[in-house]
Formats: sequence, C-alpha cells, structure tokens
Amino acid sequence: ENRYDAVIDYGSTLEASRFPGVMRARVSRIIGDAYMEKESYQEAFSLFLAAFADAPEEDRIHAGMRLMAAASHLDPDDLDAAIAALEGRAPAGYLLFQKGLTMADDGRVGDAITLLSAFVETYPEHAFNDAAFEKLAHLQSMAYFEGHRIGVLLPLSGQYATFGRNALRGIELALTEYSGRYNIDPPLEILVHDTGGDPEQTAQAVRDLSGKKVAAIVGPIVMAEAAAKEAQKMGIPIITLSQRPDIQETGEYVFRNFLTPKMQVETLVSYTTGTLGLTRFAILYPDEAYGETFLHLFWDELIEHGGIVVGVEKYNPEKTDFSDPIKKLVGLYYDVPESLKGRVLPVNRQLFPMDLENVDGELPGLVRVLAENAAVGEDPWDETEVDEDKAIVDFDAVFIPDRPAVAGLIIPQLRYYDISDAYLLGTNLWHSQRLIDIAGRQLRKVVVPEGFYGKSQKASRFVSQFEGIYGDTPGIIEASGYDSARMLFEVITTPGIDNRVAVKNALLTMPPFDGVTGSTVFDETGDAVKDLYLLEVVRGGFSEIRK
Repeated sequence: ENRYDAVIDYGSTLEASRFPGVMRARVSRIIGDAYMEKESYQEAFSLFLAAFADAPEEDRIHAGMRLMAAASHLDPDDLDAAIAALEGRAPAGYLLFQKGLTMADDGRVGDAITLLSAFVETYPEHAFNDAAFEKLAHLQSMAYFEGHRIGVLLPLSGQYATFGRNALRGIELALTEYSGRYNIDPPLEILVHDTGGDPEQTAQAVRDLSGKKVAAIVGPIVMAEAAAKEAQKMGIPIITLSQRPDIQETGEYVFRNFLTPKMQVETLVSYTTGTLGLTRFAILYPDEAYGETFLHLFWDELIEHGGIVVGVEKYNPEKTDFSDPIKKLVGLYYDVPESLKGRVLPVNRQLFPMDLENVDGELPGLVRVLAENAAVGEDPWDETEVDEDKAIVDFDAVFIPDRPAVAGLIIPQLRYYDISDAYLLGTNLWHSQRLIDIAGRQLRKVVVPEGFYGKSQKASRFVSQFEGIYGDTPGIIEASGYDSARMLFEVITTPGIDNRVAVKNALLTMPPFDGVTGSTVFDETGDAVKDLYLLEVVRGGFSEIRK
C-alpha cells in the first residue's frame, strides 16, 4: 500500500527473536524494502545484511541482490568497513562484486578491474563469477591502447617550468634513441601536456590522454597526487617523478621512479654499518622540514642495522655560526666547575638513568655523555678525566642533511672542534661544486648518496648524447625522465602487450632495468628499488665509491 513509514514504525515494535529464521529473514527484507523506498540506504543495508544471514540457501541470491542494491548507494569507506568486518564470510563476495560494478559505472576503470579481479580470484565458485568475468573482459577491452604512444605530464609553465623542461629533454632523447635503434611499427609517440601547477588542469590532462588511448604516462614532477588519483581511476599506468611520500600507494597503476629520502638513507646506513663497520653516529640537522624528515628516517634505519645514535643536535639553518650545537655534541657547551677541573670521576652506570631530561646537577653535558655510553652497555672509559677543553668525540660519523651552502660552513667548524676523524655523511644535495668551493680541504672521509653520476661508465653514453644535442650537462631530473621513458618504450613494444593492464603487470614483474640512474625494479607497491651511487671527495672533485 506504499505505507513505508507505517511499515518501519510497526517493524520497530517486533522482537526478532520471536520468529524462526526464515520468517525473520522475510521481516528484515520487508522493512529493508521500506527503507530503500525512502532512500535510507544505510538502514536498508543493515536490514538486508540481517536478512541474508537468516535466508535459506535457495534464497541467498535474491537476498544478495537486495544487499548489493543498497550497497551501491553507500559511501565507499562504509562499504569497505562492512567487507572487512565479514573477514571473507558471506556475503563479502556480493559486496566486493557490487563495489567493482560501482567503480565501473563511475568510470573508474582501473579500480573496477582491480576489484573484479580480486573477486574472481577470491570467490571462484560464486554465483556471480561468470558475470564478473564478462564485466572484466569489457573493461579490459576499454584499456587497449593504440599504437606505441605514451603521455607526458610535466610543469612546462610556472615556477617549476625549468624542472619540467629538463625532464622533457631526457624523455625526448629516449624517444630519439629508441626509435633510431629499432625499426618500430607503428612508430613511438609522446603526447606532452603541461600540468601548469594546477591540480584540476593536471587531472583533466590525464583524462585527455586516456581518451587519446595512450599506453601509459610519465610524470608529473609536481601535482603528482592529482595525476596519480586520476590515472588510478582511469586505469592508466603512470610513472611519477615525485618525492611525495607514499605517492605510489595511491593504487596499483601508480609507480614512482625518482630518488627519495628513504632510498638515500637506506644506502648510506647499509654502506656505513656494513662495508665500513661503523656503529656510533651523531646527527646534526637543520630545524626545518627537510632536516626533520632525514633525521627520523636515518635514526629508524640505524636501529634496523644495529647502529647507535649517541648525539643529536639541531641548528638554525639561517645562521652561519654553528659552534653551540657542535659543542653540545662533543661535551664542550657546558662549563666545568672549578672544584672538578682535573679530577677523575669513575663511570658508574647506576648514577646515570636513562631519563636524561630529569638529571639534576652541575654537569649536564658530561652527564649526558656518560649516561649515553652507559645506556648502550659500553664502558669506553673506566674513569673519565674532567677537562673543560677536551672534546669527547664518541661517534664514528656525523650525518648532516642540508644543502651545500650550509653544510660547507658547518664542516670546517666540526674540524675546528676536533671532530677530525669522523666520516661526514650527507644527502644528494651535497653533490655540488658549491660544497667543495666552501669547505675545500676539510672534506675528508665524505660519503654522499646520489641517484645519478654523469662520470660513471653506465652514464657516459647518455651524457655524451645529451651534451651533443642540448649543449648542457644532464642531471638527475633529465636522467630520471630518460630512464622512465625507456622503460615504457621497452614494455609497450613487447609482443603480446596490447592493453594497460598488461603494461602495469609488466612493470611490476620486469627484471632489473639497467638504466643511467642505476639498476631499477619496482616493488609490490610500485616504488622503485634502486642501486644508488655513493660518492666521495677526492682531489677537489667527486668520485664514485666502489661498493
């Protein structure tokens, strides 16, 4: 009689426990139907879920279809929560199938293929398995690309235009080289779009490239989040050139091929603790986002490798005098009382608790040094002579994640305060003539991770070609664009790879790619795993460390 409010009101007075299972399922279904007519989909979903649990086997498909109808109106997060709560039990399959259909209806081809593929793999005997296969075949036919065409998304206008143009030159060189080396039919093409520093313009560029049937996309450098979300939605493999944290976790169609802070730290720590055998480290970092990021990554990685951080100090990167944080690292910052100068103090770890913040007394600098040695279970001295002028350098290396202009000022000051034998560890920013010009002969025992080294044997041909065409020496941005394009050219010209799903799978399973930015594979999240270069300073220039 279309009296939906009356149905709902009367239903609220019924005690479900009074009914046998089959009747209980019918009551839940009738009240759920009333909620559906009133567009109260969350309530309808809950009732259809209860009806499914009570329905006899022969009614399960009909109950599942009602459940899917309500689920199609739910917020994706609510649906994900419901699927997770079922832990694989029925009707999780119905909900997963419906979510795949919803994604397909919304034009989210990549997400739909992912979900429906998961459905047929997880529920091979499900009643809707054939329907899922049919839908998958249709979606994958939409993912076919035309020719040998890739899209390029780069900032070619605005404040990052220089970076965009540099990356484009690397991509263009890859196109020229690969096309000239192989007789490819149809010929390779790149379709270039400007991201313009605008997220909506970037997303629209992805949609335009999808309509032009590109096989995949290289870029962008900035606006990577907008591009990644749209590429995942459209089901287009995209290799971003971005350091944005976890950008590759946007979805399975999103990859990243660029040097990241995590890569640098992993390479540094592995080499210094493994090859060099260093165990004790100090960290001197700028009080800004870049320094904070590297501080936490480096410290965490040291713990993983059994290393110890014995001192951490931050500094204002806008200043030029760094004596205070350096003196704090080596126990020279705090004055020694006259009554204790020249005395010998026994090291007793019971006197130095782990909570250094709450230590009272006249010698906070000395207490900190002794307590940290005691905390790691080592006694480098049985007794310690109190000397106000003697630096206590109890670390093998000091990590300074900052730009060369600042690091170049810090390093001579480290040497001045008797930190003369410790290794100096930096980030790829140190790979600059500016550092050498400022710090000069003080650059001893330097270790710098780098994603591209133009003087390496594997990069020599690329550098020579680039300089011959453009008259400039390439850097890591040009090299990353070059390698990313070459990867895609190799994949899309492989016989049998004729759709974007196959391109995505080929990138995930490809053997190590020997590029100018090092040997590269993609992990299961789509992030590049690289064999980085390590550099040292020799005779006033950078040289590759043979690992």
